[in-house]
Amino acid sequence: MKYIIILLLVINLSACGARETKSIKVDRTLCFCEKTCACPEAVDGKKAKELVNDGAILLDVRTKEEFRAFHIEGAVNHPVEMIESFKQDKTKAIVIYCRSGRRSAIAAKELLKMGYEKVYDLGAYTNWEE
Repeated sequence: MKYIIILLLVINLSACGARETKSIKVDRTLCFCEKTCACPEAVDGKKAKELVNDGAILLDVRTKEEFRAFHIEGAVNHPVEMIESFKQDKTKAIVIYCRSGRRSAIAAKELLKMGYEKVYDLGAYTNWEE
């Protein structure tokens, strides 16, 4: 009986390895689409500033309270929880940031799903200073 249980465990574990999901690492974000769908482009502070200087929207997706306490000059606030109601020209570039990069990644992917064409993820606002 012991041998049968061990055999079943070995078979089960080897089958799990065969079903392993392949992923592609895209800077701070994991993209499981194998580039068949749109993934946000991660940018550093230098590239983000260039985009904003060229007319991109700088979007802070933190809460209103966080935004009031501190934000990058020129940024507009639209919390990630309400990103579905974000309305702008879908062809205009958008640079997104938050406190750590988690919310900006979520918002960036959602905006791409909504049809926005040029979405850039700065991640944490501290990346602006790099």
